[in-house]
Amino acid sequence: MAIDPLYTPPSPPSIQENIPDPLETLLDKIAEALITSPFVDVAKVRENQKTIRNGIISLGRSNSDKLILFQKDTKANEEDLKLSTLNGGELYTLEGLASTIVDTNSIEIIINGIPEIGHITSVLLIHSGLGVGDGIEIISLLTEVSTQDGLINPLNISQFFNIEQKQTIVDPDGANEFLDTNIYELLPDGTRRQDDINKLFIDLQNLLPDTLPNFDVLPSNAPNQSGDGYVDRDEFGNWVGSQQYYLDNSIASTQDDSENATIDQDLSYITRLSDNGGSQNSGKTIEDIYNLSKGYLTDILEPPALPQDERPEYENQSSGYLKFRNLNQGIIIRNTNDDFIEGLNPETQDYLDTGFTISMWVRFLDKSSEGTLFNFGNPTRVDNPMGFKLETLMDNEKRYVRLLVWDTNIIDADDNVGRYYDSHVGIENLPKVNTTNRDSLSTINPSQWTEIPTNFTEWYFINATFNPVDIDEISSFESFTDEVDYSEITDFWMNHLNPNYGDIPYVVNSGYGNRCKVEIISRTDLLRARGYKV
Repeated sequence: MAIDPLYTPPSPPSIQENIPDPLETLLDKIAEALITSPFVDVAKVRENQKTIRNGIISLGRSNSDKLILFQKDTKANEEDLKLSTLNGGELYTLEGLASTIVDTNSIEIIINGIPEIGHITSVLLIHSGLGVGDGIEIISLLTEVSTQDGLINPLNISQFFNIEQKQTIVDPDGANEFLDTNIYELLPDGTRRQDDINKLFIDLQNLLPDTLPNFDVLPSNAPNQSGDGYVDRDEFGNWVGSQQYYLDNSIASTQDDSENATIDQDLSYITRLSDNGGSQNSGKTIEDIYNLSKGYLTDILEPPALPQDERPEYENQSSGYLKFRNLNQGIIIRNTNDDFIEGLNPETQDYLDTGFTISMWVRFLDKSSEGTLFNFGNPTRVDNPMGFKLETLMDNEKRYVRLLVWDTNIIDADDNVGRYYDSHVGIENLPKVNTTNRDSLSTINPSQWTEIPTNFTEWYFINATFNPVDIDEISSFESFTDEVDYSEITDFWMNHLNPNYGDIPYVVNSGYGNRCKVEIISRTDLLRARGYKV
């Protein structure tokens, strides 16, 4: 016979192709031992088989459900490869055990259990390379049960299916009555639409990466913290792990960046981003799948509508306000009918007995100006101090407001007349100062006064009060006990804590704390509290 000069005989299979996979061989041995044991019947096989239900691979199959078969046992039982077991102080996995196999013929699988109820209690693995005479218990590597979801890892018998032998006796005469026996060609029915959909989801699940991206792995601001709940991004706004995930999973990386790819092409998956599609996968990425389908899901992808603000808008009730344009401008308040305004007689100083309230709207236009907002007399002069003042002070670009009163009704043990009352309060690590004299004022930290936020567009309502009738400030310094030191508690000095009330000492007015108080509220907060749109 003449030989075609162009004919090339086929190459014999390589030695590598004939070497059995130890892990695949081990899984085959386990499956054969289970299916031939008295603990497995048709019902248990179907219980551990996989099918497509509602477009999702599901565990457990009825006789009418289509069976999913995999080419390799490693794919059919991929859940087993994620488990480990502890035996004799050693941690074992199926892959690790398979790597120790020298002779596949030496593998022995021993199944124990309760045949009456089909319950398997033990699966022992013995082979020559193991070095453990009694074998390794591997049942925990083959199946897993969740208390909430039931069986989540099927037993290694899902690749078997039952063949039922049936015989139907046909009456030829009766068949000819209904059937056309003159068939000249057989036309295929075509694949049903549902089969196409089922196949799509099976293929998609097999082609998507096994590992989901971990977008939030970096700590938010401290090395010992977990992620902050947001995608970790670089200076360009890209996920910091994008390139590594591409090299670890994408088929495009094996084609266009094979030197850096960490996965074989035959084991790779659909590329994640369209920018990484490369020469052969342009328009064939996970991002392209999303863009192709998102038009059908606008109703669930649309962000929820924000609630509508139905509050009314506030309308100013006055036509304007009095504005001081320069720091040296001010107003002098006087009574043209009497020598003094009621309550502000410098000779009697009635306000020291009755108290007073100063209220005003203020807007600050810079970060540096400070000065008096309201004063009567001069409480800080060296000779014969008298009166009170409400002033604003600056410290470290923060603005504070304080009320200072000189009280001549107080005479101390040394017959010294007068003392100061200041609106500062005790805060953490800074106790309230007993302002008995001028020197004590210099020990007050500015942060103990009432702070006004730096907002040049905002109006602030300032309410300053002096209450000598209901508040005993001097006795407040003597109300501390060994159990509770109120000197650094702000609420105490704001008249809201009564040390005599036990477990729930909060009240509207305790009678303890500051006689001088300064409270503020912004125009925005006030309108919001009154139910207006801001």
